[in-house]
Amino acid sequence: MRDYIRVVLTVAVLTRVKGKSPYIGFCGEDSCFTVFKDEANFATAREVCQGKQGDLMTVRTANTNYVLSRLLNDLPGDFWIGLKYSGERCSDASSVLKGYTWTTGDNTTDYKNWKNNDSVCSPHCVSVSREDLTWTERPCSDRIEGYLCEYKDPEMCDRLPSDSETSVIYRTPVGLEGENLASLPQGSIGERLPEGTKYLCFSRTWRKGPWSCEVFSGGCEQNCAMNGTDYQCTCSDGYVIAENGISCIQAPEDPCDEAGCAQRCSKVNNTVQCHCDHGYELGKDGKSCNDIDECADKSRCSGEHMECVNTYGSFECRCESGYEMNNNKCIDIDECVNSPCEHSCVNTESSYYCTCFDGYIISSEDGNRCELHCSQRECPAVCDVNNDFHCDCPDNYILEERRTGRYCVDIDECLSSYVCDQLCENTFGGYVCSCEEGFELVDDHECIDNSSFTTPYDLFTPTVGPTTPSGVSAGGLLGILIMIVLTILLIVLVVRHICKGHSKKRDLKIQQKSGEDFSDLEQVTLDKNMKKSSVPDRHLKEVV
Repeated sequence: MRDYIRVVLTVAVLTRVKGKSPYIGFCGEDSCFTVFKDEANFATAREVCQGKQGDLMTVRTANTNYVLSRLLNDLPGDFWIGLKYSGERCSDASSVLKGYTWTTGDNTTDYKNWKNNDSVCSPHCVSVSREDLTWTERPCSDRIEGYLCEYKDPEMCDRLPSDSETSVIYRTPVGLEGENLASLPQGSIGERLPEGTKYLCFSRTWRKGPWSCEVFSGGCEQNCAMNGTDYQCTCSDGYVIAENGISCIQAPEDPCDEAGCAQRCSKVNNTVQCHCDHGYELGKDGKSCNDIDECADKSRCSGEHMECVNTYGSFECRCESGYEMNNNKCIDIDECVNSPCEHSCVNTESSYYCTCFDGYIISSEDGNRCELHCSQRECPAVCDVNNDFHCDCPDNYILEERRTGRYCVDIDECLSSYVCDQLCENTFGGYVCSCEEGFELVDDHECIDNSSFTTPYDLFTPTVGPTTPSGVSAGGLLGILIMIVLTILLIVLVVRHICKGHSKKRDLKIQQKSGEDFSDLEQVTLDKNMKKSSVPDRHLKEVV
């Protein structure tokens, strides 16, 4: 039973895949083929087919080619099939497939239908048309009128039996619907009319509804619930189950009005019973419904890099960051496919990183971009190969032309006095500012005296008596002291000079009063002993 649920759940996911519906299709033996009238290139066409767990159609036999012709019988235009050439070298026209491979990855075939035997030396893909079923080679980027998909299923079901009074309508997971389907892939639902019974195809066998509630709600028209070990369809208030066990018809009277059921109510064997939607279980009071934590079952979402997320009434399997779901597996997302890096991209598990060519480094502002870099005083300039005069240098380097070529030379920013407040050290492509002892670097270039800062305690230390805060720094105070000392010295010298002048005048007056004759002494001082007389000239004249 667990394998049945697992396989059919996979098929159920296929039928919920969103996308365009096929225009026409055919199912037989172990394959289904569908035609899409949707203009697309080869890659887009294949993506649609793979989204429904198939691939582009392969034409390996004459019988398959006959099916192809019937599918395109009334459709004009060109259509892609699953044959591609990689273009690594010129194709070999002498081989059966000329070096082409099917999208399934192999090159086995019992049939070929080439339009010509020319060789191609670049990636090409194959298309066909109703006017010309031969294989036409063309660039894979061409947008043509449509494409054909193929779905393999070795355990398809035969048609359900019917008679002149009954008919069966089929719905398949590949998007085909109708009565005239020869074979049905697993996951197909057949509804027999007029009674309305439903059947689910699984492993060549039709299972009558209701089946597992996890697959298309068991085929129930409204609700599906677990009743012991069996599945049971239930109906909303005012409806009851019809004789086919899956449809709901309006009840003549609603017995659930007074039942107080939290979600669903039904009348079974003349009694009213409460039921819960799928993903909930009936509470102990027989009326309330509690969410079932499906993630408690560790077998769910057990794949690598996969996690189970419980939701109300259900759960979801999600992939960890950096991974995406593909065929029910979490595979690493190759972020490098979208070329996020300016130069080179390296994909890693759940992430990626960028690298740069020689002479470049990763930008400090954008990890996806590269910028020129020189790790020495000078480097050769990067010049346009078509224009030698168009050259680039890293930031803070200047272009210099020489006889030997053009070079990028580091700019010494420290030659400018406006770069740093105090000390400047030139570096390759930049510079570093620093301060002398006693100063602190601010904003990477400004130096501020540490002594001008006060600690937090200055704001809270109590003082005795009134104080006057001083705005004079230690350097300013020292300057004031020096000025005071110099002023005192200057005053002392002036006073001394004044006193000395008064003393000489007093001596001269004493000499005049005493009437002494200084003529002899005068002669001596004039001749040799005195370098310069301190007596004024007018006194000398009087003596002579």
